[in-house]
Amino acid sequence: MEYASIAVRKAVQLGADDAEAYASISRGVEASIKNNNLDTSTSFEEEGLGIRVVVDKRVGFAYTSALSIESIIDAVERAVKIARASEPDPQWPGLPEPRDQYPEVRNTFDPSIASFTIDKAVEKASELLRYAREDDRVNVVWGGVETLVEEKAIANSNGVYKAGKGTFASAFVETVANEAGEATPSCYSLEERRIGLPSIEPLAREAAEEALRSLGAHRGESGVKPVILTEKALFMLINFSLLQAVKGDNVARGRSPYAGKIGEQVASSNLNIMDDGTMKGGLGTWSFDDEGVPTARSIIIEEGILRGFLYDSYWAARSGAKPTGNSWRRSGYLSLPTITMSNLIISPGDATQDEIISESRGGILVDGLQGAHSTNPETGEFSVVATPAWLISEEGLKPVRGLMLAGNVYELLHSIDMVGRSIRSISRFYAPWVRFSSMRVVSK
Repeated sequence: MEYASIAVRKAVQLGADDAEAYASISRGVEASIKNNNLDTSTSFEEEGLGIRVVVDKRVGFAYTSALSIESIIDAVERAVKIARASEPDPQWPGLPEPRDQYPEVRNTFDPSIASFTIDKAVEKASELLRYAREDDRVNVVWGGVETLVEEKAIANSNGVYKAGKGTFASAFVETVANEAGEATPSCYSLEERRIGLPSIEPLAREAAEEALRSLGAHRGESGVKPVILTEKALFMLINFSLLQAVKGDNVARGRSPYAGKIGEQVASSNLNIMDDGTMKGGLGTWSFDDEGVPTARSIIIEEGILRGFLYDSYWAARSGAKPTGNSWRRSGYLSLPTITMSNLIISPGDATQDEIISESRGGILVDGLQGAHSTNPETGEFSVVATPAWLISEEGLKPVRGLMLAGNVYELLHSIDMVGRSIRSISRFYAPWVRFSSMRVVSK
């Protein structure tokens, strides 16, 4: 906070009308696995400060990777020079004002994660490798264990001063099974927490068992079928379509099909989506966003009806809306804040996974999508490879390969007819399994 305050004061002294500094220190340990072997183990620490200044509605940004007075002053001087050389933004609304109240968040800092050692990381990575390779047909392509402590502070020339710290722990494993010259698609399991360490044994065995279930895949058949997306596959689809469509900047620019549709039915009544930056133990939970605005719980879709969008302070002001506390820096102090989800949650339904499968005979269960990044968020058109995937038959799940899913995301949201009761997280996305009553499946 001291360094952030110094940066803001210096910017004002140099003629900035508005100034905002974001300072952070991140430190942690990690141990990684590559090709069935422990690969590297290391501790790391990174610090830095980003400074945004505005001179006559001209915005400039610079950063430094050293928290020292000299380097910070240099960054401020560069930011002011960049601002004066930039084109003005006539609609610049100013930086956020301080608020009287900020939410109290829980389960975001764990001293045991903060004190985690390299030796412990190596021990846990070794366990991950051992459990994943109990069957010698399974190979671990990549994996590892990591812990992180993040401290950050935000100050601006309007009097915003906010600081906080959080912990994160994650374990990840990617597996491939090989038998009789056949190699399966990559299968992975991931668990991330703010409090406590991931459960290594079930995580590793899940990835191994999924790879083994993918052996003996046959070419799938084309048709219009029920399709179940697990939380992993659903995240890949939603991240590049719906999430982009509910960002306030895309709405204001006319790049969202949901512009002007608040209060309209845009999906099945089975679909409920919210973003909650205050969620207990959420991976994106803080009491303030990266502009110092209080985080909040924002309803996006309620029983299929569009209720709201996500905003930072800039696009909220331009849209005549209130900021929702969704201004985040993808690269920390290296970047300017943009509109991003905090904890995006698809509410659970009442169906078990077994019930969803049993009522989807002839359909496809999909745990991963390749090519989802090519989805057009403005139109919703997509064409992706479903892998790994299984045909749901009378005899159970049969692995299939060579299948593509195609269609329009926004139209398909109306066909959601079953929602699972169990939620899992993928990064900051929390979701159950979801079944689409009919989707176009194409055999390659």
